[in-house]
Amino acid sequence: MKAREFLADIKNKKLAPVIVLHGEEAYFIDLISDYISSTLLDASEKEFNETIVYGKDATAENVIAIARSYPMMAERRLVIIKEAQVFKELEKLEAYFNKPVTTTILVICYKYGQLDKRKKVFKSLLTSKNAKVFESNVQTDLETVDWIKAKFAKLQIQIHEKAAFALIDLIGNDLHKLSNEIEKMGIALGPGVEIRLEAIADNVGMNREYNIFELQKALASGNRGRVFKIASYAFANPNEFSLPAVTAILYGFYSKLLWANQLVERDRTAINNLGYTVKMFDKKELSDGMKTYNFNKCWRNIRLLEEYDLRSKGVNNGSTDHKGLLTELLFKLMY
Repeated sequence: MKAREFLADIKNKKLAPVIVLHGEEAYFIDLISDYISSTLLDASEKEFNETIVYGKDATAENVIAIARSYPMMAERRLVIIKEAQVFKELEKLEAYFNKPVTTTILVICYKYGQLDKRKKVFKSLLTSKNAKVFESNVQTDLETVDWIKAKFAKLQIQIHEKAAFALIDLIGNDLHKLSNEIEKMGIALGPGVEIRLEAIADNVGMNREYNIFELQKALASGNRGRVFKIASYAFANPNEFSLPAVTAILYGFYSKLLWANQLVERDRTAINNLGYTVKMFDKKELSDGMKTYNFNKCWRNIRLLEEYDLRSKGVNNGSTDHKGLLTELLFKLMY
């Protein structure tokens, strides 16, 4: 079930005495628990009927005592366990899970992982008629692009797909950070605008002429002079060209180029049928990349990027600094 479908159920009062929110993606767990907190009780009811406890401080005895108490001047009591992944006595709630109080909604927020379904208590909880369960999985880049577009659409802003991919590459797939950036851009740009790649450069602190995406474009076309011109800028501005960021973005580029090489001949007509790969680069960039790098070169470069990513983190590197590593990497990618 998607987060929006789960939220729709909550809005339609399709509740259960125990609501379990677990999984690797913390954003949707926070989104759903915050929505429940803001809508289940009105302001006058919250003071006496909402309790939020944190896993590191909670005890099973205390949680059960609160959950078994009846609401005061309200239909329901709300108990939220935040950071339940560090709640050491979560399994001790088994008796309550089996026989919960119907006037209490107990919300378990278990982030950065899943409840261990091998354990009887959690296996039965996740399939119990007393529980409503949402598993929050990390999204793929394509799912995140759709999510970004939807977030901007609510602000009456349209974002082009390449700009959305650029935002992911610059900020990462952390939905909390992306949400904050989208809100800031929404305030800065206002409704009714279209966001292209240039707007990402202007609003996320990226130099329009010298950035990782321009480096990717130069590598794709085999323009060595342009590559080293951008590298000179990178040497002077290492914070804008951290090696982990460079290797991550170029890894994605060569991986998709590898995939494209497997599927098509090097002609523009076939590229038009590549579907989502074309969304990540313009057709010319993809075409240039396929002319410059065949399957074997793409594979070699992916291995190089893995090696230099580890070296940038101190693994088998010796004393080579950022400038030396980036110079070596770019030289090997092109030759």
